[in-house]
Amino acid sequence: MQALFDSIIQTLQTHAQNTTGQCCPRADFRLAKTAPLSCRSFVRGGAAGEAAAQMQAQKAACHWNKIPLLQAVRHENGWILFDFMDAFYTALCEAITKTACSPAPATDEDELYLINRLRIWQRHGSCACPPDPQVQRALWLAFCDTARVKKLHKETQRAILTMTHHKDGPTRIELEHAIGGVAQAILHLMNSCDNMY
Repeated sequence: MQALFDSIIQTLQTHAQNTTGQCCPRADFRLAKTAPLSCRSFVRGGAAGEAAAQMQAQKAACHWNKIPLLQAVRHENGWILFDFMDAFYTALCEAITKTACSPAPATDEDELYLINRLRIWQRHGSCACPPDPQVQRALWLAFCDTARVKKLHKETQRAILTMTHHKDGPTRIELEHAIGGVAQAILHLMNSCDNMY
């Protein structure tokens, strides 16, 4: 998963270089609470707002795996925030599930519960990621955790288990029937880490 994660960062580095003329080191990219990724490269020069505007104006030129990557590029508190297109999350699910994995054994009740919930959702079989911010965030956190630290943090596990809780009644059931591909991708992520648990 590290190679997939690196390819996303490289796409953003190339976009920043092409639009602003400035190179953004990989270490300057971070997970953000209000967006999938943030970058601090432009903070030191005080030009984050201008750089975000340049990247936003040219966002259509930024592609990952032949699909448009950026929904928006914005500036907040000196950081540049990157929001991804809905289509990106479906493409990410597909890229993740192309990897071959063996089931990972659960080592405690919390892990077993998480795996069982994912297996239930997986049965619905949809391969697309629905355009729901909570579901997209859960997928993104699981992807980043397994790519970077080879385990799911407790915060990520909570995000996965509660990714449909913001809906009620029939709309929640409808959303749960639409996350089969996301559940399958997260199970693949969990199984991709030999020493995850």
